[in-house]
Amino acid sequence: MTSNRKKHSTIFFISYTALFIAIIVIMTFTPIGYIKLPGLELTLMCIPVAVGAILLGPIEGLILGLSFGLSSFIQCFTGSAFGAALLSINPFLCAVTCILPRTIMGLLTGLIFKGLKKLTSFIIVDDGRNIHVKRTFHVLIHAVANISAALLNTLLFMGTLCLCFYNTDYIQEMVSSLGVNNVFMFCVLFVGIQGLIEACINLSVGTIITSSLERLVHKTLTVTSFSKKKIAHASPIKEKEEDLKSQKNPKILLNNTENN
Repeated sequence: MTSNRKKHSTIFFISYTALFIAIIVIMTFTPIGYIKLPGLELTLMCIPVAVGAILLGPIEGLILGLSFGLSSFIQCFTGSAFGAALLSINPFLCAVTCILPRTIMGLLTGLIFKGLKKLTSFIIVDDGRNIHVKRTFHVLIHAVANISAALLNTLLFMGTLCLCFYNTDYIQEMVSSLGVNNVFMFCVLFVGIQGLIEACINLSVGTIITSSLERLVHKTLTVTSFSKKKIAHASPIKEKEEDLKSQKNPKILLNNTENN
């Protein structure tokens, strides 16, 4: 019974992970994922990564973050002028800058939500009297986890970018054009409004999706496990009933003997 439950749980998580990867692929090759505006290039790819990491867990978040990173690296070949410039300087470091921060972001988002959920269960005792407080905390931890995904994506990407490319002529030209003389101010001005908009979108859209779907995911797992448990209990009872019938009816017993 335990092995069947684990098998079902594994199939469930693999199926939903594959679904989120498919969403990331669709967003990559359509204008939905990377929105190009005058002076801005917004990415909404954090949303499926954050949703998957929160609903499925840190490992699935890591896989989805890796998918996001690969999609970002593909953009260097297809549509991003900034990515193409980094690719021409150093392809390996460009791949690291695109993939590594997003992979870590997916993992950390799942861990943050998992940690906050455990912390909430310690703080709030589920005795039925503080249901409104519990619901408030439920939405709050979803909001924190979702905005963490966007902030982590920005911080980790900019940190890796500066570590790998800050001393190159290309980035130094950008630093000079922004009129700054240190890494911190370059990051602030480079991200600017773009990072703020992405964080707000991730906070609002992601929180609505995850706080609504978490109960559905949990209910799906519970109902299916319960159904499998009932089937497992029913099978031996059915066999015993058939044995009793065969013992009472000699014809059935004779037929079973002839079949054997």
